[in-house]
Amino acid sequence: MKCLKCGWSNSDTAAYCTKCHAYLSEQPGMESIDAIKALILSLFFTGIFYLVFPIPVIRSEY
Repeated sequence: MKCLKCGWSNSDTAAYCTKCHAYLSEQPGMESIDAIKALILSLFFTGIFYLVFPIPVIRSEY
């Protein structure tokens, strides 16, 4: 990953530039992956919550 400040080529796992110590930004497109992960986790935990605390069924007979 290239540093936006000095143009130095760093490893892909680096968080800071080894030459100028500037913060390296995330790769573009990570926001959509994070949103998909959040959606899957929220659906999973909502399902678990419903299994542990089910909504009571109330019958109205007229």
